[in-house]
Amino acid sequence: MKLQVVSMHQYSDWTLEKDLEFKEHGLWDIKKGIEWTLNVYNNYSPNKNLGGYADRVFSSLCYANHYGTANYTYNLLHYHSQLNYANFLIRLNAGKSVQFTIADKEIETIGDFKNSEIGTGYVISGIAAARILRNQSFLDFYSVIPVTFTEQQNQEDIIWETMMYFYQTLIKGEADTNAVASTHHHISSFLDWDEYKKYIKVEGYNSLHIWKDVFEMRKVTVEAFLLPVLQIYHSILHQDQAGYEKAVYEALIKWKDYYTMPKYVENGQEFDPPLSVVFRRTLRTKNELSVCDTVCAKILII
Repeated sequence: MKLQVVSMHQYSDWTLEKDLEFKEHGLWDIKKGIEWTLNVYNNYSPNKNLGGYADRVFSSLCYANHYGTANYTYNLLHYHSQLNYANFLIRLNAGKSVQFTIADKEIETIGDFKNSEIGTGYVISGIAAARILRNQSFLDFYSVIPVTFTEQQNQEDIIWETMMYFYQTLIKGEADTNAVASTHHHISSFLDWDEYKKYIKVEGYNSLHIWKDVFEMRKVTVEAFLLPVLQIYHSILHQDQAGYEKAVYEALIKWKDYYTMPKYVENGQEFDPPLSVVFRRTLRTKNELSVCDTVCAKILII
């Protein structure tokens, strides 16, 4: 079977100068990711939020994948994985002595609970990185993190919890051929507001109005990212090569559509959006969808 190719979207105002500008920013960002890792390596202290550091290194990883070398990409993925794991280790073991490794350095500290960067998305991101790196000890660690822990992060919801459970089942080797269909069905049912709001906690800042906004944002994310990925896993678990290739192609189309901003009309003429706007949207969605951005890499190593 001949594989189909998804071509890149071209912007009419793209120039070599702008491409070089993006590359310059990307190389700067790669450098910052390494500096942040070195900051933990050389100057770790308990007040450092390693989940935030993991996020920052992940941002650099995205740039390294495009502008850097394979060595940069691997190293930053490795550091991101270590920092994300260390953050969960610290948050899960409040008051206890814990040890973790950054690069090749063993660090010992006392666990301390904070409800930041501990949500289901961070568990899934940790699983994705550990699978790519073939780190079984990290996978075993993430496979047993309970939802009662992750739901302490603000605005955790039933959609991400369901997806986390699917991934945990997958890495424990407990996912059968019906696992994807079941997960797909449950998540699809939560795309109805009346069903979704049965599982939310309306308290403090998180009013019903805020949750409705969260729901609308998650709905777009689910339809563009999670459901296509589940279709890929469905083909994998059913050992359907043709279905797998079709599902990957369709997923790439959906991701391309998501990240391609629509044209705007001015004086009756259509224009592509300014590159600066596209760039900002890429950064914004990358921060919102960090787990979804790693999913495509994870597909390649099944």
